[in-house]
Amino acid sequence: MIEIKITYKLQPEMKHKFMETVENLGIPQATRNEKGCLKYDFDVSADKDEVYLNELWENEECLESHKTQPHLKKLVALKEEFLIETVADFKNI
Repeated sequence: MIEIKITYKLQPEMKHKFMETVENLGIPQATRNEKGCLKYDFDVSADKDEVYLNELWENEECLESHKTQPHLKKLVALKEEFLIETVADFKNI
């Protein structure tokens, strides 16, 4: 399995608008419906302009397939509008 922990550092006061947009586009549900997705959960920081994404994938093949999905491309486009920085940590477990 592949565990991914991502920190999205957002522009000031944009974390709730970012999450609202992500939800309205159906990105979390579409990803959770993908083959091999075992976990895909966002968490909003209470005191920082950050959003955390915790993912768990069955294997590399499923993760590679995820990278080609239209809903992920929508998320990438949102990053350009809302984010300052993305920090990701990948771990095979």
